[in-house]
Amino acid sequence: MRYLSVFGVLLFLIACNNGGTAEQPIKDSLVKDKPIVLQPVGPPAKVNGAFAGILPCSDCEKQEVLLALTDLGYERSVHKVAPKKKLDLLGSTKGNCTQDSGFISILSPTGKAIEWYKIISLDSIELVTNRAEPVLKGQHFYLTRKDGQKLVK
Repeated sequence: MRYLSVFGVLLFLIACNNGGTAEQPIKDSLVKDKPIVLQPVGPPAKVNGAFAGILPCSDCEKQEVLLALTDLGYERSVHKVAPKKKLDLLGSTKGNCTQDSGFISILSPTGKAIEWYKIISLDSIELVTNRAEPVLKGQHFYLTRKDGQKLVK
């Protein structure tokens, strides 16, 4: 029994002695000499592409919005959604927009922000008021990515 105790202590000491200092770098054969790249957490600061969704309408039941965003600006068409009818074009606009800090601002011809979207992900944006809250309390209105879809004019 005494030999077994001595053998156990000796095995413990050998296993604990790594022959180096605590500051030695850990080497992993799978990631050897490859830099670690940290990815940002949260939604992207900017998105481009085509987005579509159903949004509230002040003088109709609801409206479908198609919004295309590029580095040069935006193009949008709005269609009235009526039961058992074709989509009626309510309007089509294009112009400038800005994208910063996770928000998209649609600008009027004079350069004033008139509509805001919060970037949720690369595939989803939410219509918000003044960059802060949902348009209607307790309700969220999203546009989702529809790349390749032609905007109706």
